[in-house]
Amino acid sequence: MDEDEFKEQAILKAYDNSQSMILLADSKANLSITIQSLLITIGLGSSLLANIFGKLWENSKVIFWFYFSLILLFTITSMIGIVFSILVYKARFPSEENEKQRKGFLYHEHVAEHDTSDEYFKEVIKKNKEEILEDFARQTYSVATIATKKMLFVNTSIIFLMVNIFFTIFLLVFSGILLII
Repeated sequence: MDEDEFKEQAILKAYDNSQSMILLADSKANLSITIQSLLITIGLGSSLLANIFGKLWENSKVIFWFYFSLILLFTITSMIGIVFSILVYKARFPSEENEKQRKGFLYHEHVAEHDTSDEYFKEVIKKNKEEILEDFARQTYSVATIATKKMLFVNTSIIFLMVNIFFTIFLLVFSGILLII
């Protein structure tokens, strides 16, 4: 394998890795949304089904407001976690100004700018090896920055997911104790 082939293979591998990271981020965000939704259902549902609010209101206003604050905090952190998961799905565009203006042949918007597939094919055929390599390298960079942003949102969502798992367990245990009292 000569140096040019090595460069081509390296860029293609980096491109594939970045695309895989985007798919992974989307999958993790979907899983996070699902689990967050289940936690909300379990956490709030157990409180409402056990009629804990009514029992606390009648017996102890201080414990009622403490419990209400926990539920409110739980709901807020759940919503924040879900929002970060949803932000993963937001369309991203190249961050560099020159990338927004460049007319490549890989990015879906660049492809769609052509009126026909024949026109697009003619444009691709005109490119020499160096231009194709450059386009792949630039597209790889753009895709990698998009993957990095998506993974940042996923990681933030997972932090909120862990907090909400703790809240759910705490609320279930606290609800059980309150029912006994």
